[in-house]
Amino acid sequence: MKISGLIFLMILSNSELVHSHPGTLNQSGCHIDQSSKNFHCHRNTITVDDNTYLPFKHSLYMPYGWLDRDYDCKNTEHELLDHDSRVKVIFESEKQCKVIEGEWQDPFTLNVTTNINEMTAEHIVPLSHAHSAGGHSWPLVKRARFSSDSVNLILLSKTTAQNRGGSPPHKWMPPNLKAHCFYLRRWRHIKYKYKLKADNAEKSFIDFKLKSC
Repeated sequence: MKISGLIFLMILSNSELVHSHPGTLNQSGCHIDQSSKNFHCHRNTITVDDNTYLPFKHSLYMPYGWLDRDYDCKNTEHELLDHDSRVKVIFESEKQCKVIEGEWQDPFTLNVTTNINEMTAEHIVPLSHAHSAGGHSWPLVKRARFSSDSVNLILLSKTTAQNRGGSPPHKWMPPNLKAHCFYLRRWRHIKYKYKLKADNAEKSFIDFKLKSC
């Protein structure tokens, strides 16, 4: 299925509607709840391309999960598992669609594992961070392009991915010091490529750290 052809309407069920409370609604029917400080919307239907105020959801960027971008039957995650394995991988079947065995090293910790369930494909600039840095206003096609951009993909251990979360570099850096220059250069390149915002703390930290690279 081609990403450029994806158009869909997100319908919020009535069960997701909240009772009215203080806070002026904007033209999209959304506002900040002064008691919880959460931003939400009262209208029960919005289109994907009219989602400037949508809170982050993984499905906004990957509604169909990892895609098979080159139509070889391996989705993006299994492409990484195949490519990054330190030994020849074993596939589930002769079709070679799904990797089931291999050996991988987390570049951010240098830990090695043969347990495929410990590894996961991740975005160098996390989707949640991109969303808050400007991605919230993107149309679906651009969000899908961002989520599948090979320049923004890396294979990490699930532990590393969980520890990092959606943190920017000034709040989390790889334990492996030798990965710092790569990580910061790639982070800055991706944010520049997609014109994502960066606050002063993020910019200052990256500029300072890159002076030693």
